[in-house]
Amino acid sequence: MSDKNNSLEQYLLEQMSKIDPTARKSRGSGSTGLDIADLVCKDWYIESKQKHTKANITVDREKEILKLKDSIPVDTQKECLWAYENKYGEKYILLEADTFFRLLNKQGE
Repeated sequence: MSDKNNSLEQYLLEQMSKIDPTARKSRGSGSTGLDIADLVCKDWYIESKQKHTKANITVDREKEILKLKDSIPVDTQKECLWAYENKYGEKYILLEADTFFRLLNKQGE
């Protein structure tokens, strides 16, 4: 859902730009083959989903998780993140458990 009025993408871009100045919205939101996620950063591919009609967020494994994971280049070191926003404006980041623990281990080094 790449769209100039997507408040979740804009929020993610603003926050990620503070950490990574190379962060940018994708060209075509993955639909054109130029980029594979809604946001692209030095270390991350970020797919965002606004679900403004739902209080509870359901993740579609095939359409959301596997679609991004199966699209990333084999030789990349980038990790995948999935961002969700519900009808209350609550924002969540989903990442795989192995990625989470790898990040915690790096922080402890």
